[in-house]
Amino acid sequence: MNPTPLPQAFEYLRPFDEWALASVQERMHKRIDSDFDDLKRFYDTFLPNFKDAVSHLNNFSLEEMPDAEKNLFRIAASFIEAAVAVELLGVPDEPSAYPIDKIDVERASIR
Repeated sequence: MNPTPLPQAFEYLRPFDEWALASVQERMHKRIDSDFDDLKRFYDTFLPNFKDAVSHLNNFSLEEMPDAEKNLFRIAASFIEAAVAVELLGVPDEPSAYPIDKIDVERASIR
């Protein structure tokens, strides 16, 4: 399997390339299915440079974004999912939330 391409300045995110997920559904499932310590490690690694990633991505339109930047965008979107768990919930999933398996998000994806 080929590694997920990333912009050179963001190669430090290589250990988290499994977070380069295209759909909201995939990202929510990844958050919920992850161990909290893994979520926290991902969060702590990306947080200091998240603004730099957003600034970098702002140089590209979604329609013309190179593959490396698309993967960074996907990882950034997954970071937001992880931030929900780390900053708000303190656990990967909200115990009293409506079951994720009964939710189907159709339009929000980064292809």
